[in-house]
Amino acid sequence: MENRIQWSKFWQAESLLATSNSVEQLTRVLGQEYREALGLEVIKLLVFAENAEHFFSETKEGAAITQQTISLVPYQAELHYHSLGRDLTGGSVASIPLVNGGQPIGLLLMGHAEVWPDSDLTQVFLSRTADIVVLCLNSLQGRRAFEDVLIRDPLTQLYNRRYFNDRINQELSKASRSDWSVCCIAFDIDFF
Repeated sequence: MENRIQWSKFWQAESLLATSNSVEQLTRVLGQEYREALGLEVIKLLVFAENAEHFFSETKEGAAITQQTISLVPYQAELHYHSLGRDLTGGSVASIPLVNGGQPIGLLLMGHAEVWPDSDLTQVFLSRTADIVVLCLNSLQGRRAFEDVLIRDPLTQLYNRRYFNDRINQELSKASRSDWSVCCIAFDIDFF
């Protein structure tokens, strides 16, 4: 019965993860629901900027990314404490590379108080988790790019009227709440 309940929690957390609409929601689902469903002590998501070569050379976790393989090892304080921020002596750590199109985009670290079995099922489960997180990050990146297209002029790449209207309404609301005055300066650029 307990196993069935744990699987049910896992599938619910996985569904929430797959439908995340923002980075905040993605990290909340990973940090709360997913961690609870799997009985993890800690879970960390590291997403790389476009230029993240320094990460590979300066950290032990970078080795997992360059090899693009899942690393499931016993907890070692000298290797893992800095990244996890928690002592998991007697436990294990999974370093799961997040790879998109052959390029590393991040790292998912999972710390468990007990030793995880190093089995094919564990590898499949961790790989599936990485795939879902990568899909979520790609979806969020696509949504952000789509929103950027909507608020920029295609010729000049300057913000358009839609963006102006959204921002002016935000600032007017903020000024109203704070009882501040508002000043707006507009430039009309012709013959650019």
